[in-house]
Amino acid sequence: MTQTDSADQERVIWEGRAGWMDHAVLFVFLSVALVRAIVAGRAGDWTTVTLYAFTIAGFLGIAAWFHYGRFYRLTSVRVLIKSGWSDRVLHEMPLRDITDISIRYDLLNRWFDLGTVELASRSSEECCTIRGIPYPEDVKARLERWISAQRNPWEKRSAHGAADHVEG
Repeated sequence: MTQTDSADQERVIWEGRAGWMDHAVLFVFLSVALVRAIVAGRAGDWTTVTLYAFTIAGFLGIAAWFHYGRFYRLTSVRVLIKSGWSDRVLHEMPLRDITDISIRYDLLNRWFDLGTVELASRSSEECCTIRGIPYPEDVKARLERWISAQRNPWEKRSAHGAADHVEG
């Protein structure tokens, strides 16, 4: 089988980026800066308003950097983590090497239905972390279904449903 034949058989299970609300703390600081800017504007202190405007722009820039900094793609063959800026592959793990899938929630992310999916590999030092993604339980279920289908291809359960590709 050639490289192109293998690529033709690779189907996307899920792809997406971390949710914007994964950085909720930044938005809290942004909101405080916005309120302070409004108060300073009503008082006529335009120097302070300008400083807060730069602060707000800085917080938005940091949030965008975190949001667009990683791109996750889960396929029927592997898990890819790419840099969102240069499209360079940062981490790649074949599905056949995954031994355990767990979900971790940070303090605020549970409210926004965001979580971190952690993938353990056969090699003990390798671990793959997919941070801040929406509906992590669905992603875990999709991965488990595909891994199960790879390990036991004669099982009647269908892993190749039409609705498997969802962007998050």
